[in-house]
Amino acid sequence: DFTSRQFTNLQPGDLLFWTGTYKVHRSVPITHVMIYLGKNQNQEPLMFGASTDHHYQRNKIWGVSVFNFEPSLSAGARGHFVGYGCIPSLTCNERVV
Repeated sequence: DFTSRQFTNLQPGDLLFWTGTYKVHRSVPITHVMIYLGKNQNQEPLMFGASTDHHYQRNKIWGVSVFNFEPSLSAGARGHFVGYGCIPSLTCNERVV
């Protein structure tokens, strides 16, 4: 759930990390990164990046675009959200992470 405490420090410009969007053979299994944009006028969290199966305003979209940030994907979904972080020397400057 996006309202949980784990998202307290999430800020626009932060990177969102997923694993399992495709098969990899390496120790760090991050396979996808998006950029958190903040919340829209309806208080829905948004992200920007490339995707093959995400939603925005209840429409399914593919390609590079703005998408609803839905960290709690269904069990059968391809890819799992694993965390977020600020960009050193860019979005981390004014906060402690």
